[in-house]
Amino acid sequence: MRPRFLLDETRSERIREHIMDNEAFDNRYSTANCPECGQQRSSEYDLCVTCHYAGLQHEGIVVGTVLRYFKEFEGFSIEREYKIQIGTSPCRADVALCDSEGELAAIAECKKIGYVGESGITQLKDYLRHSSAQFGLFAADTDPSKWIFLRNLQENTFNQIDRSEFEAEIGVAPLPQLTKISLILQGDITQANVDAIVNSTNPRFTVFSGLDAEIFRAGGDVVTEECQRILTQQGPLPRGHAVITTGGNLRAQHVIHTVGPEWQGGNANEPEQLANCYKNSLQLAMKNEMQSIAFSAISTGYYGYPHNAAASVAVTNTVDFIEQATRHGGAVPSLIQFFLPNEKSYICYVEQLSQHGLNLSSDPLIR
Repeated sequence: MRPRFLLDETRSERIREHIMDNEAFDNRYSTANCPECGQQRSSEYDLCVTCHYAGLQHEGIVVGTVLRYFKEFEGFSIEREYKIQIGTSPCRADVALCDSEGELAAIAECKKIGYVGESGITQLKDYLRHSSAQFGLFAADTDPSKWIFLRNLQENTFNQIDRSEFEAEIGVAPLPQLTKISLILQGDITQANVDAIVNSTNPRFTVFSGLDAEIFRAGGDVVTEECQRILTQQGPLPRGHAVITTGGNLRAQHVIHTVGPEWQGGNANEPEQLANCYKNSLQLAMKNEMQSIAFSAISTGYYGYPHNAAASVAVTNTVDFIEQATRHGGAVPSLIQFFLPNEKSYICYVEQLSQHGLNLSSDPLIR
């Protein structure tokens, strides 16, 4: 079963406007037809009714996340815009979940991210009163831990339950661990509150300038001393390999050091070497039972790796690694952060995440 990914986006209003004004970006996400399956999608909700691809506007991103959540429930089917009659008024719930016999198991009401107010909950309760569903889901965010699950006890009586109770009572197995992917634009990775940050270094851990120097400076002498001890014992670190040291004075407990490739046009095994940087770093994180890890944009600085190509390698190999590890029962990190240096890199990551069915909202933060 595929693990679920959530996206946590941190960016400024200026960057949001830049992206929405960018012609290439706008053409990809605001066309009349779905960029995934080519079918016409709802202009109001920016959501494809054929493949459930969620775009950037209104509540589509929340609906899309709920649909992907329900799709993990084996033996259940999903209906969009489920008709419910309330008196003389025909109404429609955003999403309905039906069991193997076609009986209504749960309904979901979705609002745009950041929605505040009781009217959405009241609307969901009305749907539960006038339908055969015993369970309801109210979603105004993309994070299941923030969703509200209701049990319909009897007419006009409800109580709130948590996600695990909801899944158990409608009869589905616990879902795989959720991994949150976070994009942080022009942030300071030395201040990242994670178990490990990934340092893009050089084979001999020589400190020159740039982010590498900032990490060694912030970590203090103990990080430098451990790297020199590794160099003495193992020799220069090959490109694509990774080693781990303490975090020293950093907020992160550890630093994973990896050597990215120097861009030579793409024909000198650069993609394979860069892919190994991400895979070996994640492997070390799992081996050391880490729950959170932060990456910089490896090799895109001094080594000159193009941002679009680097983003493709980073996202593809991260998502593939988490999916494969989850299938084999691995304890994958619950949070993966990408610290991105500029707008160009940010846009490349957004586009690559979209190609994996992971879509960002235009809201400042998706938890």
